[in-house]
Amino acid sequence: MTVTAQRAHRRAIMGIVAAAILWGFSGVAAQKLFEGGRISPAWLASVRVLGSGIILATWRFRHLRHPDVKSFVADRKQLLVLLAFAIFALDGVQLTFFLAIDHGNAITATLLQFTSPLLIVVWVALSSSKPPPARQVALTVLAVVGVAMVVTHGSFGHLAMPLAGLVWGVITAVLTALYNVLPKQLLRSHSPDSVVAAAFLIGAVVLFPWLLLDLPQQIDPSQVMLVAFVIVGGTAIPFLLYLVSLATIEPLVANVIGTLEPIAVAIVSVIALGTRLSWGLGIGMILVLISVVLISS
Repeated sequence: MTVTAQRAHRRAIMGIVAAAILWGFSGVAAQKLFEGGRISPAWLASVRVLGSGIILATWRFRHLRHPDVKSFVADRKQLLVLLAFAIFALDGVQLTFFLAIDHGNAITATLLQFTSPLLIVVWVALSSSKPPPARQVALTVLAVVGVAMVVTHGSFGHLAMPLAGLVWGVITAVLTALYNVLPKQLLRSHSPDSVVAAAFLIGAVVLFPWLLLDLPQQIDPSQVMLVAFVIVGGTAIPFLLYLVSLATIEPLVANVIGTLEPIAVAIVSVIALGTRLSWGLGIGMILVLISVVLISS
């Protein structure tokens, strides 16, 4: 590897690290916004998708000509996949993730979402005639134990979080798995940044009614700053960093580095929100992260 290539690789690694940390910060910012009860998960999801969509589309499509845009949606089948990806996967993940935070907290919501690679493995095993390898079965069981530790804090007789938070977190994980699987066909003929930018714009149109219906009656300057961070620093910038970095490093490396996100959420939650980490939550977090890293390798 040349010196130039080494520098580009280091920059890509730092880009993924920064993206994971910023995504983690955005979850904590969302929890802080929901604490006052003035801002709803649906409104924050809609303004996040709209604001980030405008930024991502401006960055991606600034040099495209009209024929390029036309060719992007020329294939009706791919257009339908794009619509499904935007509405059910992208919008669904944003909304259910915020609902999981609102009914639980940022730590558990992020960790539950992080189990999506395990769900993909289970889906592949069920849809094929071959039984899954013993290693995948063991790692899946380990992840289930980890999740159980996270949602009970080690006391398996009761939940340490509202049931609604657990349900929304599981739904988020399912939709995140769909988010990773659904656009594979699109990515064969279009760049990832084009697909993401287009999906954000479509998703913004679908969520737009909630932008008006759930408009906060009162919002103070600190909340405005947190909303702006969720849009720019917690969504648009990390997406751009992630997509640019994928041109240099492999997705597997990016996934492993991405485990910094729940760690960042935990650290910031303790510092900024005063969240107490029990031994059960800590062990559960470790088990989930180990399972996700190993099953992705």
